[in-house]
Amino acid sequence: MKILVLVACLLTISYAGDPQILQAFYDNYGNCRNELNVPEWTPEVTKCMLQHDELIDEQGIIKKEELLTKFENIISDETNLSQAKEIVSTCYDQAYQGSGSNDEKTITTIQCAMHVNDLFDKLQ
Repeated sequence: MKILVLVACLLTISYAGDPQILQAFYDNYGNCRNELNVPEWTPEVTKCMLQHDELIDEQGIIKKEELLTKFENIISDETNLSQAKEIVSTCYDQAYQGSGSNDEKTITTIQCAMHVNDLFDKLQ
């Protein structure tokens, strides 16, 4: 499965401006994969990344605006950035309008937006 960043994960200066932020993003990804013992992006890895970056509040709700702002640090292409923000916003709005626990809504958001990870800048 592919992830969001939300997943995700996450940042306000573009990659071109600060490659260290992109490195930190991928380090977080690797740490969560190792922690969960999985070989690739999964909703659980994304949730782990969001928790490590404090993008999920104490009620278990994704901090949508902070997440969307952080995308600016890991997606340098304006078209990809706009697309990622639109996807995550739509998934978030749909998930949080429904019933269920905050954790269920968070996982639903992540599952819906998993393919956003294809839009993230890659490490050089």
